[in-house]
Order: sequence, then C-alpha cells, then structure tokens
Amino acid sequence: PRMDVVSNVLHGTLNRRSTLATMFNLYPTEDIHRAIAILDRLGIAEQAPKRAEALSGGQQQRVAIARALMQDPRIILADEPTGNLDEALSNEILDLLAELARERRSTVLVATHDNMQVMLRGLRHVHIEAGKVISDVPAQSEAERLESKKTEEGAS
Repeated sequence: PRMDVVSNVLHGTLNRRSTLATMFNLYPTEDIHRAIAILDRLGIAEQAPKRAEALSGGQQQRVAIARALMQDPRIILADEPTGNLDEALSNEILDLLAELARERRSTVLVATHDNMQVMLRGLRHVHIEAGKVISDVPAQSEAERLESKKTEEGAS
C-alpha cells in the first residue's frame, strides 16, 4: 500500500528479475512503459505516481489486475475480486475481467459467493460445494447474451 502504483504494477515482473535489481527497484524502461500502458488500458494511468493506499477500492483492484497482467498470464485466478466493493464497482471490475479475457484470449477464474454476478455476464458458471461440482453451465455466446438482454429489456 505504501508503494507508488507503477512500482506496484512492476512487481508483476519479479519472477524474471535478479535479486539485486529488485532490491534497488531497477526496472527496464520497456517494462515501465508497458506498466503504464496497462494502467492506461485499465483507465488509471494518471494514478501511476500516487501511493496505492491513496486510491479507491476499485482503483486498487485495477492495480492488482495490472500487476497480474504484467506477468502475461494465460490464466488469472481472481479470488473474491469484488469482495470489498459496492455493487457498481463490483460490476465494473467483473466486466473488465471478462473483457480482458476476451481480448487476450485467456482464462479468468473468479471465485465468488455471488453467482448472479457471473451468470449475468453470460460466462461459464461452475458451482462447487464441498469439493464437488454441483452444476456446470456453459458460457453463452456474445450474440446469445445480447439477444437475451434485448428480450429482457423489451419485456420491461
């Protein structure tokens, strides 16, 4: 929390850096530009020089997502990524994760107690209880989801 946002994001590269470079916070210019580009993509590039603890909960979640993206993951595991956020911010963060997964053609696994958040986005929903799969509902295609949304809006 006391670290500035861009350094926080750059910590996503620690797995490929030397201990000495890490101790002195020496980052290649290319990594710094990439971190800022990711922050920009997440809509918070202007927060780069601020301390992470000065940001809102939603902005802090975006910093955590940016740090994960610095690792070029094929899979992101998000454990209760919206647990401390209000409903509007929760929706924003989950929409962002779904959008990033589509853009990057990667997988985002979200562990949540709010099944509706996942189901409303037309994402695959696997309900696990006590280590057993209770249900496994396939993802809706984007076209199906949009058509379903139009039908719901027309009914109201």
